[in-house]
Amino acid sequence: MGDDALPRELPALVAALRARHPCPHHLSLRLAADYAARIESNDPALIEQLAAYFCEFLGAPPAGVRPTVITAIQAAPPAIERSFDAAGFTTAAFKPGPRGPKEAYLDIPGGRLVRKLRTGMVFAFGGRDHAAIGDCLANDNQVHNFVCNRLIQRRLDDGCLLGHAASVSHEGGRTLVIAGFSGMGKSTLSLRAMDTPGSIFISNDRVMLEREGDAVIVHGVPKHPRINPGTILHNERLSWLLTPAERAEFAALEGDALWGLERKYDGLIHRSFGTGKLRLRARLSALVLLNWRRDVGPAALREIDLNARRELLPAIMKDPGAFYLAAGAGSRATEDDYVAAFAGVPVFEFAGGVDFERAAAFCGELLQGSRG
Repeated sequence: MGDDALPRELPALVAALRARHPCPHHLSLRLAADYAARIESNDPALIEQLAAYFCEFLGAPPAGVRPTVITAIQAAPPAIERSFDAAGFTTAAFKPGPRGPKEAYLDIPGGRLVRKLRTGMVFAFGGRDHAAIGDCLANDNQVHNFVCNRLIQRRLDDGCLLGHAASVSHEGGRTLVIAGFSGMGKSTLSLRAMDTPGSIFISNDRVMLEREGDAVIVHGVPKHPRINPGTILHNERLSWLLTPAERAEFAALEGDALWGLERKYDGLIHRSFGTGKLRLRARLSALVLLNWRRDVGPAALREIDLNARRELLPAIMKDPGAFYLAAGAGSRATEDDYVAAFAGVPVFEFAGGVDFERAAAFCGELLQGSRG
């Protein structure tokens, strides 16, 4: 990067990064009828990686759609302390744990900087200016997330509500949103639901909800599930993710040791279920909430009134976080907003003990229209 300081305004800062690191390599992503992205990079290997990950969405922008340009620079991250007071960065909210916070952010004229505290990656965004710089090849998951967060920004700016959930649809037109408190297995259940004939994956971990008259539209992000070994061991379609040695290592673990193991793998949908199984928009039919625990007896399934069970709302509510830059002062979504978003949508709670077999069968029935 050199020793000279970076510009202090976002458009000029991104322009300076592009000037210092020319980015002749690119790919185009067609993500919706009204949204496309163009990713530019100085490293052809990174573009190759990203093209493999987003392969289901490669394509020119729809007519009349101006793509969001995202610059991904493979280089040492800039020493932003020379231009911005590091003490001025705000540590983003994080779930308490031994590894501490993940990121810090600083609002600057025209946008925001986010610095990843564990990897050193730096992200700059605001308006039409978007850049990621650092060891993108080693941290490609953070680049995937950045692309998805630009789409989330667009959807929230359009008035959608952000949900912490997965979503699976069916070629017959029925769609589920699957939510649950942390660690309860919404990704595991969504992948088990994909065994239903005719199933289609909409989104993992993030959904955007939009009202269209009496209908609720689910918008997804092009993010493949990040899954732990326990999920892989119990789903044959995911077996390709583990080497024989890893399979033996994880199979030797029991109970809490396997359940609590955090070692993430990208469960690529096209590798696991075939091509054409990813879609980013569908009409919602039902919400399934996981509120169960291990070793507390059989699973209990009931249809509930979400307005009367507001203690369950934190399972679906999601703050946009540091990668969302609200226009003006902005306002946080309330419980009432989420209750209104699901008005008229059947809501089912799984409580009691964990039972993925029963839950997957129930989701399959909902998707195929034989129940609910």
